[in-house]
Formats: sequence, structure tokens, C-alpha cells
Amino acid sequence: MPDKQEAPTFFAVAQQIQDALNHVEAVAEKPDGRQSDLLSQAVAHLRAGDYALAQDAAFRACRRSLSRSRTTMVALGGSSAVTVADIRADLYRLLAEAPPWMLNSLL
Repeated sequence: MPDKQEAPTFFAVAQQIQDALNHVEAVAEKPDGRQSDLLSQAVAHLRAGDYALAQDAAFRACRRSLSRSRTTMVALGGSSAVTVADIRADLYRLLAEAPPWMLNSLL
């Protein structure tokens, strides 16, 4: 019988979003429109306490067809106004505003 999986914590999900941001930034200088939307949604879901939805959005932001050329990515919406830095700043603001009781999840 498999062990019961523990529920994700605020900071664990925040780290997953951070990892997704790092991945997207490493793959392209700027996320495409879909990735920007998903990463922004991940932060919004984290803010709302919907950890599973936040994890899903962060995961989906990293899943892009590897066969697409840069030209195709731009044609499909790569001109997003939201940058990785914008999303990262929003995530950092959220972490700075986290209530003290959430710090217990780090212990």
C-alpha cells in the first residue's frame, strides 16, 4: 500500500512556481502569452490558497512543444507584455506578505 502523500505547503508550491519561472527564463528570454498567463495564474492560485491549481498552472507553463521554432512561438503569442521579472516580483511580494503562521510550514 503506497504511503499517503502529504498536502503541499504554501512555501513548497511557491518553490515550484519559482522553479517554473527559472525553467521558462532559461528556455526563452521572454515567456510566450500562454506561459505568462499560466505563471500569473499560478501566483494568483497560490495567493488564493488553491495549491493544487497553482502547481498545475506552474507545471503546464513549462510544457511547451519542443519542436516549435522561435518564429512559430512569436506567431503564437510570444509578444506578451508580462515578463518573467514581473511574475517573479509578484511572487516575491506574495511571499513577503505571507502570514507568520505559514512560516511553520518551513520547519
